[in-house]
Amino acid sequence: MISTSETEYGFHVNVDRVSVDTYLMTKVWTWMPAVGDLPLIATTTAIKDSTLFLGTQTDGVHYSTDDGLHWSPINVGLQNLDIFTLEVLDNYLYASTHGGLYRLNLDSMITNTKEIAASTF
Repeated sequence: MISTSETEYGFHVNVDRVSVDTYLMTKVWTWMPAVGDLPLIATTTAIKDSTLFLGTQTDGVHYSTDDGLHWSPINVGLQNLDIFTLEVLDNYLYASTHGGLYRLNLDSMITNTKEIAASTF
């Protein structure tokens, strides 16, 4: 049997002789910045394994392998750095820009940071 009652702080729920208190005051979600050292306007994100990709409004595509603490650009071959959308499909990162749709092969990127920075769309 389930019964509920409103309390000063939220709701009290009884479920088959088990009492569960849910207090609205304790359920506070706080957003924290996740862009580390990247002071740019983010427009889109994509994830492949443990690599986070970030599309920006004026500075192209950047990647992070440490949960967003540090970012590096990967823009060689992009004709326009205003990124609308990033998508990962199979082993490719797709970027849509004012200049068209671009594709980056992710197979060669995963093992070496220098390879990532030198990769081209």
